[in-house]
Amino acid sequence: MTQAASIIASQIMPLNDEQLVLPNTAIAEIIGFSQPDAVPSSVKNAPDWLLGMLAWRGLSVPVIAFERMVGGKYETPGSRARLAVLNVVGGIQGVPFIAVPTQTIPQLMQINQASISVVDETGKTNPAVACRVVVAGNAAIIPDMDEVERQVADVFTIAPAGNQKKKTAKKKKRK
Repeated sequence: MTQAASIIASQIMPLNDEQLVLPNTAIAEIIGFSQPDAVPSSVKNAPDWLLGMLAWRGLSVPVIAFERMVGGKYETPGSRARLAVLNVVGGIQGVPFIAVPTQTIPQLMQINQASISVVDETGKTNPAVACRVVVAGNAAIIPDMDEVERQVADVFTIAPAGNQKKKTAKKKKRK
């Protein structure tokens, strides 16, 4: 007996020199590109991959340059650019979505085992890269979304008030 091939409805997202492959379920919406608002002043030492914030559906969504996150070059997208608003599944408090600029409209694709092959699954290039693949003859990256979300969470994490009080209490005891 042969097993039915699994088909994953996916989107190929064109970046500057790379393409991302994400399942449709990871994408909340594809919208027209607009320059993000400035990074909030509460975010200290923002990494260069944090481009700013997007006002979307009453929320403030971080816009990240995946290319920079993995050590590549980011260029402001042209007139055909879009923003892919991605669902956050790892639970970044107060950040339910992340937006990634794309050079053009992502391409819908039904991916099965015959249309994709893994080129590098070591993840040595960057922890945000799960693996490099070839999809329908084109090189692409499958991002490690857990790692991407972790890096975004690190930027927006504020120490709980309880921790700050403990530090203050310790300082008072030393005097």
